[in-house]
Amino acid sequence: MRFSLVKGMTRNHPRQTHLTIRDNHNRPDPPLNETSRLVGGRSQREAIMQFLAQLFRPAPRARRVEKNRPSANRPRTQLLVEALEARWVPSGFSSITANFAGPAIPAGDTVWLSSAFKVKGLGAAAVHLDVTNQSISYTIKGTSYSLAVPDAHVTFSPAATTATTTFDAASNAWDTTLPMSFSGNAFLGGVALPVTSKLPAGNKVVTWSGQFSSDTAGLKVNWQWDAGVYARFGTDYNALGVKPVDDNHLSQYRNSDHAGTPEAFKAFDLMDGSSGTASVVPPVVQQVSSLAGKVTNENTHAGYAGLTVTLTGTDANGNAVSLTTTTAADGTYSFANLAAGTYNLSVTDPSGYSDAGAVVGSVNGNKDGTYGGPGSFSIGSISLGAGQNGTGYNFGLIMLMA
Repeated sequence: MRFSLVKGMTRNHPRQTHLTIRDNHNRPDPPLNETSRLVGGRSQREAIMQFLAQLFRPAPRARRVEKNRPSANRPRTQLLVEALEARWVPSGFSSITANFAGPAIPAGDTVWLSSAFKVKGLGAAAVHLDVTNQSISYTIKGTSYSLAVPDAHVTFSPAATTATTTFDAASNAWDTTLPMSFSGNAFLGGVALPVTSKLPAGNKVVTWSGQFSSDTAGLKVNWQWDAGVYARFGTDYNALGVKPVDDNHLSQYRNSDHAGTPEAFKAFDLMDGSSGTASVVPPVVQQVSSLAGKVTNENTHAGYAGLTVTLTGTDANGNAVSLTTTTAADGTYSFANLAAGTYNLSVTDPSGYSDAGAVVGSVNGNKDGTYGGPGSFSIGSISLGAGQNGTGYNFGLIMLMA
């Protein structure tokens, strides 16, 4: 006897699928005796049905969510985002391709695309995770499009007790701070696509890609993206109220909404769906820092060119650092590609000039360092973190009277 799967509709249950077991001559097998037992105490019918259910079990599909539409004048619809790719990627580049299937989207709506993630491999120390060079590509009626996505900077901080996310318009980046542990996913990044002309119904193959990196080895990031259609939406990303984590205790949004939900506009959510997942091991990229300033001739208030500026100190790994540079024509100087550490700056005392004082600059907007005092031509104890920039470390020189 051979078994074949025949799908159809029964008279009593027209919306259900039934199974028929046929022999080699395509004749239906007579009813099985429910009292006839096989190994394990199961009837023949139970054993065969379980075997067929396992054999023809459908592959897992992406989550599909249908939302109540805010307007009774617009019909209820559904959006399906079906995963086409989900795999481990051994480098920092990762992409997820999915089938964006659903009804036509009228002009005036907005598609909010957001990504979320989980991470393994965190220790007790702070960790930075970055996603850069992100883009979303898709094709409509044979025409290809590409949408740039803002960078994402995530900081896992032992000092953080709540999760927050903000958008830095100046650097076009999402900045998210998270505690070292939380439940569910965390927000990674997002971009809004205003629909200026009607998007046709049907399948649209969409690929989201980006470059992952971290300052910590051994991380494994599992991420996915979500697409939602909104009848109304904002243009100020900081006014969206993006929920930073699924966790309903660690942010100001104590609800069951998923990470990336624009809380200020969720009442206008028409439909949404999530892609499949992809996993990536971010390569370790040293986040470099810098220090910069200017040397000024206080007699003329012009920059002092060609003067030697020396940087000394110790980096975060305990290595001694000693570098020199010379001031440009306008008196400016800079030290780039510095590792995190504690540094000192000094200016070579030019003949015929005296120390006119110094201005202690700022590291990422916060004043940091100590002036060495009159005649020292120095500023010390400047603490630079990974990826931080110190500016405004200025020195003044005054010509000595003959």
